[in-house]
Amino acid sequence: MNQKQRILTDLLKGLRVNMLKDLERYGSSCRSRISELRASGYPIKDYFELSPNGSRYKVYFLDAEYLKEYHNAK
Repeated sequence: MNQKQRILTDLLKGLRVNMLKDLERYGSSCRSRISELRASGYPIKDYFELSPNGSRYKVYFLDAEYLKEYHNAK
């Protein structure tokens, strides 16, 4: 499974993908893969959080309503 597929699988499970842990989980920054998934039509939302050292990072997720519709359509 490639990086984009792993990210999409996690998002579709309702997990939140964040820039603080993406190197650990996905091997590199996931910004490009998120952009590709958005371009493919996935309505990925995001917000900023503060790290313990005070810097900001993005958290990506799929809205609960979208997830409900997606899983009911299967």
